[in-house]
Amino acid sequence: MKTLRAMRILTGAAAKNCRMPLTMILFLLILPRYQAKSVKFQPSDPKIVNIADKVDFHCSHNDSSLNVMLWYQQTETGMMNLIGYNYVGSEAVYEKPFESSFKMTRTNTQTGGLSINSVTTSDSAVYFCAGSAQ
Repeated sequence: MKTLRAMRILTGAAAKNCRMPLTMILFLLILPRYQAKSVKFQPSDPKIVNIADKVDFHCSHNDSSLNVMLWYQQTETGMMNLIGYNYVGSEAVYEKPFESSFKMTRTNTQTGGLSINSVTTSDSAVYFCAGSAQ
């Protein structure tokens, strides 16, 4: 089972011309022999920041069986980009475009975070955290 939580960050002109709706996407993988269960993520308010600011997102959920936390970026075009993923006690794995300015952390199985060290206009997007058992 994989679930996502949306968080938005806007910079500069994008904050003034906010055309992208804040969306919540929920992906459920239901296998015939398993019964689906509900996972509750804590929502986050949209953030409007200045260029070069540091921004932090926090993610928490109520399912201790979700060992993997993934982070996604959805741009204004609707494109979903995987930022990376991590397990508790392991180094985060980043996709190339995000490895230098993004940092993922894990506090425990149910909580984690994403930081952007110095926001640029290209970081204007909706951000999602996801939990997965595998």
